[in-house]
Amino acid sequence: DAGGVLLVWTSRDGAWELRRVDQNPGEATRRGSDLHRSRGSDTAAVKWLSKKIFGSDFPSCDRLLLAPIGGMRRIPWGILNIDGSTLVDRCSWSLLPSVSAARRALGPLPREGWWTLVDPQVPQQPALQGSRAEGQRIVDRLPQVVFKAGAEATRTAVIEAMREARVLHIACHGEFHPYQPTSSQLLLTPEAGSDGVLSAAELAKQDLSNCRMLALTGCETAIGSAAGADDLAGFPRAAFEAGCQAILGTLWPVEDSSAGRLVASLVDATDGRKGPAEVLREACSDRRADPRDRDPSAWSGWVLVENGW
Repeated sequence: DAGGVLLVWTSRDGAWELRRVDQNPGEATRRGSDLHRSRGSDTAAVKWLSKKIFGSDFPSCDRLLLAPIGGMRRIPWGILNIDGSTLVDRCSWSLLPSVSAARRALGPLPREGWWTLVDPQVPQQPALQGSRAEGQRIVDRLPQVVFKAGAEATRTAVIEAMREARVLHIACHGEFHPYQPTSSQLLLTPEAGSDGVLSAAELAKQDLSNCRMLALTGCETAIGSAAGADDLAGFPRAAFEAGCQAILGTLWPVEDSSAGRLVASLVDATDGRKGPAEVLREACSDRRADPRDRDPSAWSGWVLVENGW
């Protein structure tokens, strides 16, 4: 969003094209914010953004890599449409931390090596019984899952999992701090010598080089920072600094049982051959077909940021 002009670069097979789209100053960012606040339900914003960003002759593809800048990262991209077809029906998509990340090819989402840490016992915070069921679904569907819940879902357990897990799933309360994104927090069970708080700054210092995907099913775990600052700050930036290949998070607060159903669909789609982007697409399609989760707020706020393709 360059004020009175929206700049859209597209590349396919190595050739770059630039479209300059006239707009009212800052309108793309405002429309994206409207769509974010409505949790994917603002149809006028969907129509405007889809038309301006994708245009009338967007090429067909199996995979779309998006590198939005600034406030455009808050857009729930899966709800946008191309030629009348919602993105989730048309192709898989993921966000890049930068355009240069597209040079790196990544492997599929594995079925083995999952750790799931759920429902920590946090003072003055409600229990997340739905997240416990969420973790149990992973245990039931995948082989040799390490499962930690309640009193076992501690900061120590998370740090151990970061060294070992191929896929690390954490379902807990989270706090996103837009003006100090590195102080955003995951709230875990307190233990001797620890209040249970793991900040984004501390996450960045861990070793996640073995981790194909970090799945944070807390609230607003995929949001970057406030406008004008680093647009990928917070948990996504921390995960990549720690060496992780991908992070799955949310753009807005998630409802406990709805999140559990999406994770179940995600695990069902994990066959060891597809990448996380295609797995997420199948999970979103599955949820949208369920009357309980048909509303865009239940599925379109899930965002995958991958450090490659």
